[in-house]
Amino acid sequence: MTDIFSGNVGDGGDRLVCTFLVVNVGATGRLRPRKEDSGSSTEDATIARLPVGDGSVRDGTEHASSSGQVDFSWVADEPLEEESDFCDEAIIAYAMVETISREDPPNWYCCAPKEEDRICHHFPGKQFTMYEFAFREAGIRLPFNSFQMSVFKWLRLAPSQLHPNALAFMRAFELVCQFLGIGCTRALFFHVFHLQRSGSRGRHSWVSFKQPVRLFKTYEDSVRHFKNRWYVVMPITRAALHSLYYYQRKPNGEETLMSKIPLRWQRDHFDLSTAHYRVKYAMLGEEDRLAYKKLVDYVQSFSLGFWANRQGVPYLDEAGELITETRYINTKALLECDTEEEALALLSAMPNARDRVLKLANQVGAPDRVPKKKKKTVARVSETAGDAGAGPSQAASVIPSSPPRSNPINIPDSSPSPAASPLHKRKRPAGPLTRSSPGSPNGPGSYLLPPCYVERSFFKAEESIVVPAPEAKAILDQDAAARRKDLARDIAAVIRVMETAMVMTDTSVSTASLEDALSQVRTEKERLSKDLSDYKEEHQLQEGLSQKLEEVEKERDQLKAAKASLEEQVVDHQKLTEDNAGLRAQVESLEGKVRPLADETEEERALGSRGELLGHIRTLNQDLVACFKEGFDNAVEQLGLLNPELVTAGSAYNCCVRDGEIICPFEVEEELGGEEEEEDEEVLRAES
Repeated sequence: MTDIFSGNVGDGGDRLVCTFLVVNVGATGRLRPRKEDSGSSTEDATIARLPVGDGSVRDGTEHASSSGQVDFSWVADEPLEEESDFCDEAIIAYAMVETISREDPPNWYCCAPKEEDRICHHFPGKQFTMYEFAFREAGIRLPFNSFQMSVFKWLRLAPSQLHPNALAFMRAFELVCQFLGIGCTRALFFHVFHLQRSGSRGRHSWVSFKQPVRLFKTYEDSVRHFKNRWYVVMPITRAALHSLYYYQRKPNGEETLMSKIPLRWQRDHFDLSTAHYRVKYAMLGEEDRLAYKKLVDYVQSFSLGFWANRQGVPYLDEAGELITETRYINTKALLECDTEEEALALLSAMPNARDRVLKLANQVGAPDRVPKKKKKTVARVSETAGDAGAGPSQAASVIPSSPPRSNPINIPDSSPSPAASPLHKRKRPAGPLTRSSPGSPNGPGSYLLPPCYVERSFFKAEESIVVPAPEAKAILDQDAAARRKDLARDIAAVIRVMETAMVMTDTSVSTASLEDALSQVRTEKERLSKDLSDYKEEHQLQEGLSQKLEEVEKERDQLKAAKASLEEQVVDHQKLTEDNAGLRAQVESLEGKVRPLADETEEERALGSRGELLGHIRTLNQDLVACFKEGFDNAVEQLGLLNPELVTAGSAYNCCVRDGEIICPFEVEEELGGEEEEEDEEVLRAES
């Protein structure tokens, strides 16, 4: 059964209370981790057990992941195949997840997952997975600080989705910023570090960081055994909960608990390219630019490191100089410090440290790994001093060519070549110098000089120096003038050699200053290369923006033309609206004129056209006139009968009495109308 314990570590005052995930607790209640797991003895640590349930988390939910409910097809095989080592009760875990005083209760709960659980699975409640590396090697503590939260939120990644080297870079960056007194900002961090993803065919695993301009050493080129050492963490106090979650109010007034950063593996990060998360120099603020310059200046102030084997024996190039390379911030050494004070002291001493760079394995160990393409350029000459088993006082090894310090070449092995032998066993070659054979390393036509530097006892006091007989005969055969001429020429050559040696060994220009200048030039070259890469990206972006601008301008012209056409249509529509209003008024007027009366007969309503209406009116007029005439004639006849003497001559139904005379009004109007027409014709003739 896996149990949770809380231990007090310290001697006095405010002790550190650590939450441990442990198994197999002895009878004394002491934690006994393996040395390779903890790295230090904890025999004196006292452990007190937390009141936890058996196999369930503190909030009462069942301890089971959602492996069958969430789609993990986008996750690579490796995270899906590696189960946690802590499922085995015989393995001890380092779970110092927080730093609190002895009196305070723990804020975080740790437990081992089940065998079927994986690091990428979604656990219920507030549980999330963490690698042991994050707490043991990287030194991260819960709750996450604001910088770490900003990195996880910006990347849209859970902490366990980052490779351990990435977590180590984050923590080392924090310590360096604290030492230099610069702001530890997300923008500066993602200007120094760019993303590097692993996986293929649309399936992803851990995300790492790389450096366009190298400032930090990688924690380890290959972090071993981290994939199986993970467990589940959960907040159990209000303070711990609020460090990871906040309440969001919905429109209906209901509050929902939301996480501030991703705590579960998710795919959203991979929907965007790595360039999206990159911060270019032009995007940095003034403070971040000054901070970046201070960081670069700090790394450039480092002295160079020299190559050496496991015994500390340095390697020399053909000129007898130490083979050196540029040093960077030692991430691993920085994180191995027990306290921040030790880390800051290490950073203070790091620029002036004369570190040796291990390039060879000892004789009984495995040789260092060497790239195949560089094996031909790395060799030990026959004058290499010492074997691998000698002590530090052994003479330096000689390397035929000095590689660039910014790109060191690994030495494949420290064992001496068959042609090499220890210095104390080597003999001075006898006889005169001979021409090398065509197959010799120096090539045909070259002379091999005796090793006077390696073997200082080339000329021994007890041995007599003898001139070969052919040389003595040639000297004696010369006359005095020829001998003086040869001696003058040889003495001049010796003087030239002496002057050349004096100039070449002048100490006015120190090697250190040249190395520093070379380091600065290389750093400047890296910076310019990075700027060139950024400029190329910006140029491509500008080309794309220019093309897009042309498309937008073309679309703008089309929209302008469409707008003008629509404005014309609007004007026409307004005109048609006005005409429609006038026509409606006319229609209403006409409808008012032709509106039927309430007492109309069916015959009158049946009249649908103007002609029918006029015909009906004429018929009515004729009937009315006939009725008037008949009534008038009837009245005249009646008056004639009643008054036989009544004169009716000159009377008519359409006549009337005016001024004592009987007149017909229709005849008068016709006469007047004729006169008016004649007057109008005369006016028109006069005007014309």
